[in-house]
Parts: sequence; structure tokens; C-alpha cells
Amino acid sequence: MIRPFELTDCHAIEALLLIENSYHYDLEPEVFNKLSQETLIPDDWLEAVYDNPNEEILLMDNGIEITGLIMFTEGFTTDPLFKMNRWVHINEICVLPKERGKGIGKALIGEVESYAKEVGIQTVKLEVWSSNKTARAVYDRLGYEIKKEIRYKKGIVVKVQTKGTVHK
Repeated sequence: MIRPFELTDCHAIEALLLIENSYHYDLEPEVFNKLSQETLIPDDWLEAVYDNPNEEILLMDNGIEITGLIMFTEGFTTDPLFKMNRWVHINEICVLPKERGKGIGKALIGEVESYAKEVGIQTVKLEVWSSNKTARAVYDRLGYEIKKEIRYKKGIVVKVQTKGTVHK
């Protein structure tokens, strides 16, 4: 079952984000620090997300444990240059290693896409490290396209993928 997070989910969220931090560190040690639970999430961070109507964390809950999470933010611009003036940005997605390959990430992304459609937002975007081949393959299968590259001097490339219209 996918559901919004509650403040009582703090420990499960921290555990997933620690796994994600370790994974990012292993992929890009020149970019990421490997953090401890104490330094990864400030005490008041989850409360701030909980109180912010533009941020959300959804959890995959199998009734026994939290097996995945997706964090997303609504964004907008008033710049007339852009046709894409409202979007949903997926900030983080994480699935327990033992649960990967079971469609949890796909289901979480699908829930965000459904939310976007429900509120009239036609664009869902996310960022993925070029070295994260597994995630890139998932996003490709789900129809996300590369719309922008951000290059780093040391040769590390982040490819920003944006899925166009979620209305089908």
C-alpha cells in the first residue's frame, strides 16, 4: 500500500535514506559524503516537510515494514520563456535492497504521476547520476527522456530526465 508518511515513520525513513546515501557514496565518492544517521537528517527536517504543502513523502508499506519511499516537490516558474511552468520534481526514490526488482519504484513513480495528473500538472521530472545505470534503465522504461545535462569539471555528468505530458 502506498501512503503519505507520518511523523511516526521517522525511523523507517531514516533507514531508507541511509541506504540511499550509502548507495550514492558508492556510485560517486568524489561527490557524496557517507553520513551517519545523526548527521543525515536534521531533527526538524521531517516536521518541516510534513508542514510544507509543496513537499511530500510517500511510502510503500507492506503492513510489516516500509519497503520504499519517494520524495517529491511541486515547482513552478512565472518566466514566460518556459512552456513547462508547473512541474513535480522527484527528489529522491529509495527501495530496500531486498525488495528491488519487484515493481515498488515503478509503483511509487506511478503514484506521483497520478498525483500530477490529478492536480493538472503535465510534467514530472527527476535527476539521476550518469553512473546509476540501474535507475537510468528504469526511468527509460517508464518513458522519461533526457532533456538537460549538467556537466561537472571532473567529468561527472548528471542527466536530468523529464517525462513530458503525463496525460495519456
